Amino acid sequence: MNPKGLHIERKFTSGEQDVLNGLPKDPYSQFEYEKRIVEGIRENETIEVEVPKHWSDMAAHILATHYLLHIETEGKKIHENSVKQAVARLSGSWARWGFELGYFASWEDAQALQDETAYMLLAQMAAPNSPQWFNAGIFTEYGIKGQPQGHFYAEPETGQVLPSTSAWERPQLHACFIQSVNDNLVGDSGIMDLWMREARVFKFGSGTGSNFSALRASGETLEGGGASSGLVSFLKVGDAAAGAIRSGGATRRAAKMVNVDMDHPDILEFIRWKAKEEEKAQALIQAGFSTEDAYGTVSGQNANHSVRITDAFMNCVDEQGEWALRFRTNGRLSSMPKATLIWNELVHAAWRCGDPAPQFHSTINKWNTCKESGTINASNPCAEYLFLDETACNLASLNLLKFIDSKGKFLPEQLKHAARIWTVVLEISVAMGQFPSKETARNTWRYRTLGLGITGLGAALLQLGMGYGSEKARHWAAAATALITAEAYRTSSEMAESKGPFAAFEENKSSMTQVIGMHMEALDGIVPDSNNRALLYLALQTWQLAETGGRFYGFRNAQVTCIAPTGSISLLMDSETTGVEPYYAFDTRKTFSTGKKMRLDFPMARKVIASKTPVKVYEGKTDQHVSDDIACVHKYADVDDEIGELFTTAMPCPICNHEGLHVNMHIDMMAAIQPFVSGGISKTVNLPHHATQKDVSACFLRAYHSGLKSISVYRDGCKLIQPLQQGDCCTL
Repeated sequence: MNPKGLHIERKFTSGEQDVLNGLPKDPYSQFEYEKRIVEGIRENETIEVEVPKHWSDMAAHILATHYLLHIETEGKKIHENSVKQAVARLSGSWARWGFELGYFASWEDAQALQDETAYMLLAQMAAPNSPQWFNAGIFTEYGIKGQPQGHFYAEPETGQVLPSTSAWERPQLHACFIQSVNDNLVGDSGIMDLWMREARVFKFGSGTGSNFSALRASGETLEGGGASSGLVSFLKVGDAAAGAIRSGGATRRAAKMVNVDMDHPDILEFIRWKAKEEEKAQALIQAGFSTEDAYGTVSGQNANHSVRITDAFMNCVDEQGEWALRFRTNGRLSSMPKATLIWNELVHAAWRCGDPAPQFHSTINKWNTCKESGTINASNPCAEYLFLDETACNLASLNLLKFIDSKGKFLPEQLKHAARIWTVVLEISVAMGQFPSKETARNTWRYRTLGLGITGLGAALLQLGMGYGSEKARHWAAAATALITAEAYRTSSEMAESKGPFAAFEENKSSMTQVIGMHMEALDGIVPDSNNRALLYLALQTWQLAETGGRFYGFRNAQVTCIAPTGSISLLMDSETTGVEPYYAFDTRKTFSTGKKMRLDFPMARKVIASKTPVKVYEGKTDQHVSDDIACVHKYADVDDEIGELFTTAMPCPICNHEGLHVNMHIDMMAAIQPFVSGGISKTVNLPHHATQKDVSACFLRAYHSGLKSISVYRDGCKLIQPLQQGDCCTL
C-alpha cells in the first residue's frame, strides 16, 4: 500500500518498448484491425466500423449502433467510426480524472491504468456499463459541454453538493439508481418530481428503481377532500412516461423497477396488474392487431415489478396465517387476507408473465453493510444493485471466458489484476459523475458503492469442461467470485489508506465488519478440487489481506460487487453467455429493442462440441468429427453422462427432447455465488413452457431457503414477445 497514491502494475502492456517480452508501449498496436459493414438501426442503413479482427460481427454491430458517438453540437461534429476512438475516450478520461484527483502515485501510474484498461477493452476481457460508453470523455476528449439538465454533483473532497453547469463536464456514468418517492403529488421528492428525476436518469442511458409503498392506497382520504385513486393508477402514469423515452437517446429502452411492500393495501391489485395486461395484449393479437400495437396499447410494459418479502411474511405463508395490510396514512389495519392467497396470486402472475419477482427483504438487509444508516428498501431495474435510497452504482463486468489461455488453463492472477484495475476505474467514476438530485449526489459521495461483476460464466465452464449444473461448476464459480470480491475490497482498503474511507464508514464500521466476516466464513463452503484449487487459494489469501486492510484503514466503498445481466456489453465482449447464465440454447435468436432480430453465434461452443462429438454417421456423411455443422450431442446413444451434462442448456433440446437444466441447477448456482457478492445477482431462471404454477412456487421457496436476495423466473412463451427465442434445432 502507498499512502501517497496507487501504483498500477502492468500485466498486458509496457510503459517502454520491451524487446525482451515483446510488449509494445501502445496497447492499440497489439491487435490487428479491419473495417466491417454492419446494419444500422434504421431500415437499409449500413455503418462502416473499425474493430479488432478477432471481434465478431455481433460485437461490431453493438459497438456501431450503441456505443460510438454521433454528436453535432456547439459547432462540433463528432462521428466516431473506430473502436480505437471509443476506447481512447473512455480510458483517457479515467486516467485524467484519477490523476487530477490524486488517486495515483505518479502520472506514469495513471498512464498504466489508461493502457491496461485500453488493452482489456480491445481484448474483450472487460467492459464498463453502457452509460460510460454513452457519456465518458465527451468533455475531456472532445471539449463538448452540453446544456445542463438539472443534475447535481458532490465536490470530491468535501462532499458539498452543487448544481451541474453542463451535461458532460461531469458525465452521468452510473447505470443503477435507487430513488425514493413520498406520498405527495407535486412537492419535493413527490410523485411528479420522481418522474422528472427518472427522466434525467433515462436520458443519459441509466436505469432507476423505487419503492412505491409510501403512496396511499385506493380509497384513502386526501388532505383536500376526496379519496386517492390508488397506487397502481400513479404507477401507470410513470410507466407511460418511461415508455416515451429512449434511454441514452439511442437504441435502449428506459429501464425501471417498481418495488412494493407486501403489507400495502393495494398489493393484490399490483401483483395482478401485469398478468391482466398480458391477457389484454394477447386478446388484441388474436383479434388481428399487430404484436407491436397490442403491447403498445396495454400498461405495465416499461418496468420490472418486484414485491418485497420479509421473513415474517414467509413464516405466515408457512403457517397458513392471515397477513395484515395497513393503510399508509395512519398505519391502521386495512384487511387481513390469507398469506397463502397473496402467495398464490404472486406465483400465478409470475407463471403467467414473469412479473412480479420476489425480493427477500430480510435477507437483503442481513447483508447490509450500512445498517446504522438505514434499511435497504428497493433495487435498480435488474435487482443486482441493492442499497439505500438516493444512491447510485456504476458497473463493470469481467469476461471470464477471456481469462482462459490457448491451452484451456484458467489464469487466476490475471483475473485478480483485472479486478483491481476496474475497482479503481469504478471508484474514480464516482468522483467524475453527476446525479439526478441533490440527495443522490450527496449519498453516492457518502457511500461510494461499486458494482464490479462477471459475464461469460456459462461459456467459461464449457471451455473448462464443467457442466453448468454440476457441483464442481458451482464450487469453481464460487471461488472465482470470491476472488473478485476479495480483491475489490482489498483495493478499496488500499484506496482508503490514501484517500480515506467512505464518509459513512465510521458510523457503519460494526455492520461492515460483520458482513466482511460473513463473506469470509462462507469460504468454508467451497470444496477444493483440481478445478478450483488455485482460484480458492488465491481468494483465501486475498480475503485475509482485505480484512487486515479494512481493519487498519477502513474501506473506500460500502459495496464493491454485484452481478448485472450484462446484455449489450456481453455481446460487445463476445462472451457467448451473459452474466452468470448458462447457454440459453445453442440455436438462439435475439430480438433487440429496435425490433431487429439476429441469430447468436457461439464459435467457442462450436469448437468444444466438435472436439467432444462421438464418431458417428450424421445425415449420410462419413464417420468423422463434425465441425461447422454440429449435431445435437444428446442424440448419440453412446454419449456418456459427463458429456451430456456438459452440453445441457437452459432450454430443452427440440431434436431429442433432452431436458434442459433443472430449475434447481439455476438456483443452486446462484446460491453458490451469492455469499461472495456485495449486492445481488441479476439472473433469470428459465422454465419450459409446460412448467406449472407449482414449479414456480417451488422455485421461489428454494431461492428463499437458499439465502438468495431475489429471484426471477421466465416461462418460455408466456409472453408473445421475448428477447431470446430458441430456434428450430439445437445445432450450432
